[in-house]
Amino acid sequence: KLCDKLERQCEKRGVPCHDVIGPVLRQLESYMGVKPQLLPRGSAGTVRKPLSGQYFKRIEAVEFTIKQDDGALTRNLVKADVILLGVSRSSKTPLSMYLAQQYGYKVANVPLVLGLPPPQEIFDVDPRTVIGLTIQPMFLKRIRTTRL
Repeated sequence: KLCDKLERQCEKRGVPCHDVIGPVLRQLESYMGVKPQLLPRGSAGTVRKPLSGQYFKRIEAVEFTIKQDDGALTRNLVKADVILLGVSRSSKTPLSMYLAQQYGYKVANVPLVLGLPPPQEIFDVDPRTVIGLTIQPMFLKRIRTTRL
């Protein structure tokens, strides 16, 4: 088995090795009464289709969105499909991740901070890509108070 080979190689090299997946898989196998196929997705003999171009588009969108979180890398705003503007705790990040994961949109989110101008790059993008998020002041106060 591949697992056994890996354990032998780790032992030979003095590298700690702990099987954390095996016990979980065996428990699932016992509970579900189904043996794992031990084949990668989309390989001959599997039921699941190979990963689609749409899947990889979503993965790329999620990676882009994570890198653009909270106003990071504002030079990339022009590459975003959607730009969310809003004050802290107005759910920019959760909405960004949802749009990336579910729809494959590359999303940047930019915080609006009292006393600081928005980044200059926001004025260089297509205004149709910019969405301002609002939140009721009392709700925002409750979120911020709870967070402290």
